[in-house]
This record gives sequence, structure tokens and C-alpha cells, in this order.
Amino acid sequence: MAGITERVKPIPTCWVLPWRHLVLFAKQAATLHELSGERLIFCAAIGNLCSDFEAMGVPRNRRGKIANEYLEVLRRISHQRSVSFQGEFVSFPGTEFYPKPKNMPSGSAGQRIRFAYERIARYGNGWFGGGDSPDDYTKALAELDKYMQKYGRSVDEIEVGQQTKFPG
Repeated sequence: MAGITERVKPIPTCWVLPWRHLVLFAKQAATLHELSGERLIFCAAIGNLCSDFEAMGVPRNRRGKIANEYLEVLRRISHQRSVSFQGEFVSFPGTEFYPKPKNMPSGSAGQRIRFAYERIARYGNGWFGGGDSPDDYTKALAELDKYMQKYGRSVDEIEVGQQTKFPG
């Protein structure tokens, strides 16, 4: 899609971070962002289905902590020339990552819970919220703004959108 269009912004909903090899994924996402003319919107999720985590060999009960660590690494990769990291879930020696994603929008989708809001407020520049109605969305956006303010930020500075459910 990115190769045959000029204005469409690819937004895979969503990449479940805990399932991925982080270093490879960072290079793949940054490359796709560059090849698409900086139109890729990176949307992360922590995943949900137990069977998916079993199939991937990833402890489901650690998915939020894994995602937080991965998002921290992705932020460093996109903002620092040389990066090394020693964490609980990913470790690598000092290395340079290219391409460096320029202006890659990143955010989280779906869940309207404290941990998701915290993750967006710390690491994201976008939110793709779920909900059954516009009223749900408005309430969730106000809640997210409370977390954004904790980090000296506002929802006005991030890209936001709403997932919708169709009847049927």
C-alpha cells in the first residue's frame, strides 16, 4: 500500500510488541516508515489472548512490563546515535541503528485503563482509542489528558483517533 499511494498513512492496528524481537522490529518499522515517505503510523499494543501468548512463548502476565521496556528502547533508538540497553527483557551492546525514524507517530490502541494511559503519556505521540460511542471516546480522552498532565504534556499535542464498532 505504501508503495502505490502517496497520501495514505499506513496504520497497522496494532503491532503487539511483546511478541516481537525488538531490535529486528525497530529496523523493520523504521525502514517501512522511510520507504513510505514518513507516512507509517506506528501503533503498539500489549496483546490479550492467552492462546496467542502461549503460541509465541511469551509470558502473558508480563506483557505490560515487556511493552514498557520495549517502548523505552524504541524511544532511545529513535533519538540517540548509539544505543546500548540492559533490561529485564531485552539487552544489547552499544550499536548504531539506521535508518533513524524521523517524525514517526507512535501511540497505543484500544484499552482505556490506567496502565495504557500511563504508557501513552510516557512514550506516545498518539492514541487510537476504542469505545462504543462518541461519548465513551470523549470521557476516555479526558481521562488520558489527566495522565498526560502528570508528564507535563497535553492530549492537544498528540494525534488521536477513535476505533468504532459497526452494528451487525
